[in-house]
Amino acid sequence: MIEGIINHNTEMNIEKQFVDSHGQSLLAFAVCHLLDIALLPRLKGIHKTYTTEELRDVELLMQMKNSFREKAISGRTLDTDREKLGGIKKSADGVEFIPQGSIACVSGFYVNMVERTIKLVGPCKATKHWPYGFRVFAEDTFTDSADYRTKIEQIIDKHIVENITTDVRISFRDDLRHEPLPEGFLLISPNQRHHIRGKPFLVQLGELIAAGNRTYGQIYNTLVQNGTPPFAVSGMIKNLFDKGLLDEMVF
Repeated sequence: MIEGIINHNTEMNIEKQFVDSHGQSLLAFAVCHLLDIALLPRLKGIHKTYTTEELRDVELLMQMKNSFREKAISGRTLDTDREKLGGIKKSADGVEFIPQGSIACVSGFYVNMVERTIKLVGPCKATKHWPYGFRVFAEDTFTDSADYRTKIEQIIDKHIVENITTDVRISFRDDLRHEPLPEGFLLISPNQRHHIRGKPFLVQLGELIAAGNRTYGQIYNTLVQNGTPPFAVSGMIKNLFDKGLLDEMVF
């Protein structure tokens, strides 16, 4: 394939090279990139699985099994054998997990101009509930440009908040696992560990939030009544909120 595009014995300026599944590889992509030629393989497995309509406006991200970037298990692959998608690995503490990522590294408004729908979305680990790698915080429909602006502003006012009110039930994100520490707690995600420690009251704070059945006000009052300074409680909860460790689906 490479010899053909270099020694083609014509005066044509080749900009694209179409090949079948066997004509693509990391080496082929690298060489074509150096030659400023777009390598466009027909990936048989993908075209066999998806229709032309499903692949319209879809960008394919090439991922190899041994790549440092793990494959995101989402969409149709949620029901695929995990061993075929990078395998099961073990964390430092011996816990088995499936390396995860998101296919939707976007936060903001997802607008469908044909169906006239608006969704406020953010990336997340793909699950049965959120199969496409993003969660929907709010959604609405619009009729015209004026209504579109109104609906956007309403969603911003209601769901994009800077502070938590006392009546909101708070919990950790659903992809975080809570573990208590001597003077704090640990939040474990498939890709990262968050150490929250340094003060004795953090142990109880972590347990109260992990329970997921209390409001901000109830947690605040419980800790203050136990002798924790009010500013320490509000400051730590604000810190957890600003770092994105709390579940935002309640807003």
